Amino acid sequence: MPEVGLSGVALWANVAFQPKVLPQTHFNLPAQLARFDIQENGTSKLLCPVGALRAYIDATACIRQSEQLFVCHGGTKSGLAL
Repeated sequence: MPEVGLSGVALWANVAFQPKVLPQTHFNLPAQLARFDIQENGTSKLLCPVGALRAYIDATACIRQSEQLFVCHGGTKSGLAL
């Protein structure tokens, strides 16, 4: 799951993931996404990547069976990691 802070979110790759081409210096570094200062009314909060991730996590909470960020939401693997 993402690490959410006051200024943004850090997304870490799955430790089992082995990229084909990536320098060792960039391996195991998080992707940093900044929080946008957007009004919390209507859908405007979804323009913020942190707000969109929070909305996705909330929407999949009822089926979630994994700590991975992205989960299947249909069929026999519903709630399992993609």
